[in-house]
Amino acid sequence: MPVQDTGPLGVQGIVITCVPPAPGKDIPSRSTDCALPSGLKERILALPGFPRPVPSPSLPAHHIACIPGTGLGMFAVRCLVAGKLIFAEHPIIIMQQAMFPLSFKADRQSLGLPEYKRKGMSTNLWGIAVEELEEAVPETLENDLLLKLGGMCDTLSRINHSPNSTVTFDLKSFSFVLCVLRDVDAGTPITVSYLHNNNIKNMSTAERQRDLVPYAFKCTCVLCALPTISDLHCKEIADTPVKPVKLVRRWMDNAHLPDNYLMQLSLRVLRLVTEEGLEFADAYIQHLVQLAATYVALGDRKNYLWARKRIMQSMEANLNNTSAADRSKFPEDLEMHGLWRRCMKAKAS
Repeated sequence: MPVQDTGPLGVQGIVITCVPPAPGKDIPSRSTDCALPSGLKERILALPGFPRPVPSPSLPAHHIACIPGTGLGMFAVRCLVAGKLIFAEHPIIIMQQAMFPLSFKADRQSLGLPEYKRKGMSTNLWGIAVEELEEAVPETLENDLLLKLGGMCDTLSRINHSPNSTVTFDLKSFSFVLCVLRDVDAGTPITVSYLHNNNIKNMSTAERQRDLVPYAFKCTCVLCALPTISDLHCKEIADTPVKPVKLVRRWMDNAHLPDNYLMQLSLRVLRLVTEEGLEFADAYIQHLVQLAATYVALGDRKNYLWARKRIMQSMEANLNNTSAADRSKFPEDLEMHGLWRRCMKAKAS
């Protein structure tokens, strides 16, 4: 179904509304108060299957508890495997990010929301990426300020900083979705990055600490605890070339390059990414894709399936990550892959 033509978005300014329109028998759960560019709501409501139910794990995966000296936090109640859903919920409110203060303070009387159990509450804004709106707004431009939206949630607002998980926005269910980035044990705090920056080039300790100043805490995560070492690791990760299609083809065409030419580079980057807790960064999945292509070209089934498993986990956790393209490009049956044993055949000839 084509996107409903509502004319240029925002031509009539910002519309105060709710999505879905109103709770009722055809609405799976409560609505979200919104301040949206005119025309966007109509496009969202016209999406096939909208609204679908909010995703839910098969078993409860988290609980909220008090952390002495810190406040509330989220914890895993069972062992969680990378890529799996922890929790999802409709936001309380969605509007342009510029309309939110960094720490949004609200009370039950002003918002009229029964979800609030306390008189007041401070929470953080979850940004909505342009790619997450693409189905409703295929013509979206990256610098379109009208579509730089953010949302405030009830439960997800309790998550602290120091990422082992990630939050994305699912347009069809109009919900924010929390998935774990790496395996965690029961009792482990569930954390996300407050920095909304996947570019490791801009991740020096000084820059991170500066960006965290408005949150009024000093980060002591693995990445920040040893700044000199971590900054060197981040620079190495950022400087290591990763262009899965271009580099793999260049490697296959050059008989003088050893079989492990790209593997040793990407495996080292993955080790550094894991040590520094940077699985949320784009470099993580890009190097996995490069490794998978290398293993396929060499006919290495075991290691390809290892890389493929982690790509699938990362894609599940990052619903809108386009770095790995679609799942069909990583078939479980290697003989269906276009690069299957290509390097071996080239050397044989």
